[in-house]
Amino acid sequence: MLDIIKYIKTFFNTKDNIKIDVKDEKPLQLYEHGHEGSMIDYTIVKDPIIVDNGKLYNFIIVDDEPMVKMLLNLVFDDMAKEKNFNVNYYFNVIWCIDTEESSYMADKLINYMTHNETYYKINNRPIKKIDVALLDLTIEYRIRLGNGQVYSLDGIDIYSKLLKHNPDIQVRFFTAHTIGKNPESNIKSEMMTSDKYIVKYKKLTGLDLIDVSIPKLHVEDAPDSIIKLLKSFLDTVGN
Repeated sequence: MLDIIKYIKTFFNTKDNIKIDVKDEKPLQLYEHGHEGSMIDYTIVKDPIIVDNGKLYNFIIVDDEPMVKMLLNLVFDDMAKEKNFNVNYYFNVIWCIDTEESSYMADKLINYMTHNETYYKINNRPIKKIDVALLDLTIEYRIRLGNGQVYSLDGIDIYSKLLKHNPDIQVRFFTAHTIGKNPESNIKSEMMTSDKYIVKYKKLTGLDLIDVSIPKLHVEDAPDSIIKLLKSFLDTVGN
């Protein structure tokens, strides 16, 4: 199993110093008749995939790389077989995985938790909050709204929105970025793309991003990191 996980990780490249373009070919429209603050017509955004295991706690995964779902399912299998920890025994799992719409799928879920509580249900009950989140850091698929405004959501934006529903949410950022400065350069202009996220996360929480990050390029360590995350949450609720 570990060999397969290591093989899949070869499809991920380091994402330092990337340029993100604005996508115009499929613009999302303004939500003209929605609640105040709504910016997108969520009816044209894909729904997240909800694995309803009938549990009390909800675990969301957001990523713009479709192969991550396959990768994490292998990681979860490894956790169950080798680490004696079955994610589905403790959590409902919500997948927001899509090349273009992953962050907007998560945003749709959050928006509907606020304004349309009966739309998404688990165990026949409206989803009120997310307890644990594994978020891609630099999703940022940019779109141009109907009024011409450019809009994007990265992993920290999604985390900030989730915090409003549950201040005690546990989070890790699953990223192919180097968290920190390029060790081969002292030139300020060659700081890693992720530096702006370090500052952004620090401003939001007062904490260090590196302490809540799981590198995709060291995915063989992911089972232990994810178990630590989930057990940390379960300890807080007495499980």
